[in-house]
Amino acid sequence: MLKSLPEAKRSDIDRELRASIADDVDARVAGGDEPAAAERAVLLDLGEPMRLAAGYAGRPLALIGPDLYVDYVRLLKLLLWIVLPIVTVTLFVINALSGAEPGELIGGTVGILLGVGVHLCFWVTLVFVIIERTGATTRSGGKGYPGSTPFDPDELHAIATGTTGGRSELIASLVFALLVPVALVWQQNSSNFRDADGAPIPVINPELWSFWLPYLIVLAVLTAVFAVVLYRVGRWTWPLVVVNAVLTVATIGPIAWLVWTGAALNEAYLDRLGWTDFVAAGSPSATLTAVILVGIAAWTIIDSVIKTVRASRVAEAV
Repeated sequence: MLKSLPEAKRSDIDRELRASIADDVDARVAGGDEPAAAERAVLLDLGEPMRLAAGYAGRPLALIGPDLYVDYVRLLKLLLWIVLPIVTVTLFVINALSGAEPGELIGGTVGILLGVGVHLCFWVTLVFVIIERTGATTRSGGKGYPGSTPFDPDELHAIATGTTGGRSELIASLVFALLVPVALVWQQNSSNFRDADGAPIPVINPELWSFWLPYLIVLAVLTAVFAVVLYRVGRWTWPLVVVNAVLTVATIGPIAWLVWTGAALNEAYLDRLGWTDFVAAGSPSATLTAVILVGIAAWTIIDSVIKTVRASRVAEAV
């Protein structure tokens, strides 16, 4: 058991256990038990060594413990219900327009769909496992979300206002930070179209790897860090509104510009679909998409302002 404990704690725990076992054995012997039987009974009461060591070390024995399990299942179901249907329809339409046979159409869609589902389950689980083992205190007193505190009924008014980030929003941001690089690398190496050499033709313009795609990956990570900070603060503040606005503009602004100028997607991929003119620079579809992205950015900033005003009113009322 001691081998699985931190080396700095082994000697102290060893002395404590030996003294405790000796005292319990002596008490049982004094009560009339045989020494061997008393020792066996005491060891049985201590339980399985790995479980005992985990208790001393403060390590969870579950991949995802009860403090996080409900949020884990809820978020995973939400992502699967949202992402998988979108991926299914998108792949089906793309494969159909590319002239794929019915068998190839169904098989290709199902194969990629399974891959996306596996990636979703893996990365969501990984994020929760990491949070489970951060050593932070949750509202129930166990391991879990960074910055959480014991439950206080006085905090219930804040929950009613909806001004805080919330656990689900925090986890979704962390999962998003992982899925962005995974999705970008996946589309680069997995495609339903191949070039003359048999290499996959990516959906996104490969030239963007020189700057824009790494830039967006870094911003995804910064957005996840911001979500952690927001969760730790517990409410929206004006400095957080400014940071949120900067991150939002820095993220969506370049994406909207790349879409509007026709530089976001790979021309070789669009040629195979016959969509080159449809999404060309300045085309109605490119312009509409860019406008929608700008609208999303504007609403994200406005929503943070609204939440900050509400949070300020709640703070003044307390």
